[in-house]
Amino acid sequence: MSSVWQKTKFWLGFGTEEEFSPEGYMEQDSDMRLVSQTPDDEFSAGTEGGSVRPIPASDSPDSEATSEQPRTSFVRPIPSTSSKPSVVSPISFDDAKDVGDCFRGGQAVIVNLQRSSREVARRLIDFSSGLCYGLDGRMERVADHVYLLTPTNVEVSAEDRRRMEQADYQNG
Repeated sequence: MSSVWQKTKFWLGFGTEEEFSPEGYMEQDSDMRLVSQTPDDEFSAGTEGGSVRPIPASDSPDSEATSEQPRTSFVRPIPSTSSKPSVVSPISFDDAKDVGDCFRGGQAVIVNLQRSSREVARRLIDFSSGLCYGLDGRMERVADHVYLLTPTNVEVSAEDRRRMEQADYQNG
């Protein structure tokens, strides 16, 4: 068993040649010899029985067309979508699933924490910031205890932002 480890160490370069014993490897017998290819063994083009004819690259009609035409491909950016944010007013931490589902679905979410207890609000802010970080979104404060979560490819219109800043979240 130790010879396996020694061979492995040598093969990986961790051992020295002195530690390696080549036992078990087939050695070249005296009756074995190297055979070189003779001229008779070489393939000659145009011999009978051969139906394969090599075609030079310059004869190909596609090669001329592709070499003269410049490539015009480019990467098109995906346009960002605009959506109306959904409003979630969580009371307990169990409501965090609603926030996550809307956000993962590609919709902006307004998280209203004004009716939540201080402990639940802190946990939901931590959850929301982790959600935004994990899915490359943004989280910004809109009003007192009200946050806007926007996914990467979503933009909230200026009109919706103005409405959010002026909204009375205490009654809704």
